[in-house]
Amino acid sequence: MKKSIAIDMDGVLADVEAHFITWYEKEYGERFSKSDLKGKTEENAFPKKGMVKKFASTKNFFSTAPVMNGAVEAVKELQKNYEVYIVSAAMEFP
Repeated sequence: MKKSIAIDMDGVLADVEAHFITWYEKEYGERFSKSDLKGKTEENAFPKKGMVKKFASTKNFFSTAPVMNGAVEAVKELQKNYEVYIVSAAMEFP
């Protein structure tokens, strides 16, 4: 029987940071880079308050987030020896 391992979705498998940046630029016309956000919480990273919750609450936001580089290959490798479960603490965003 394989051991189990849980992998977080946000920032590990799904590049939600890049997704917020893309959506912010489309909505507000202002461009940011990941380095602009370094050391800041999601809520304090962007000038428009409440936009993180707004975007995260929008239908298909999480299902359309880009995959982190190497994530698919890493999960496939882990599956050779583990039962892999994808987890997220974001229960308010079904």
